This record gives sequence, C-alpha cells and structure tokens, in this order.
Amino acid sequence: MRKFRDKSARDNTYLHSAGATGTVTVSSDGTQLTVTVTGSYTTTFVPALGIGSMPVTGHATATLLHGVTAPDEEVGH
Repeated sequence: MRKFRDKSARDNTYLHSAGATGTVTVSSDGTQLTVTVTGSYTTTFVPALGIGSMPVTGHATATLLHGVTAPDEEVGH
C-alpha cells in the first residue's frame, strides 16, 4: 500500500514561500494529508466600526485512495 510520505517540513517551507502561514501534517498511518492555512483579511466597510482586519482560516484534508485508475465519467455521457 502506498502512503503519503511525511514531508511536512518541506511542505511547510512551500507554504512559507507562497506567502502563506499554516501547517501541513501527515496522519500516523500515512493515508491522510491535512493542510491548515491562516491569515488576515483587510476589511472594506467595517473600519468605521474599528475593525480593520479579520482572521481567516482555510482547512483541507486529502485521503489516499486505492485502486483508482481513471477519473469518474461525467454524468449524462
């Protein structure tokens, strides 16, 4: 069974080089890769209320699949 390799340090370096702040982790069994990115969004309308920016977070997990040899066919074709 193939697994994600634990390349978290390299992937975190990639996030940094892309101007992003976050983490990359690999599950202990090597089948899931999780990326969390954090940042700040400069607000447009609410600075008048004293809110110049807001924290934002993005989160995604990829799971290794086995036996997939081709993409799913589109519905209706």
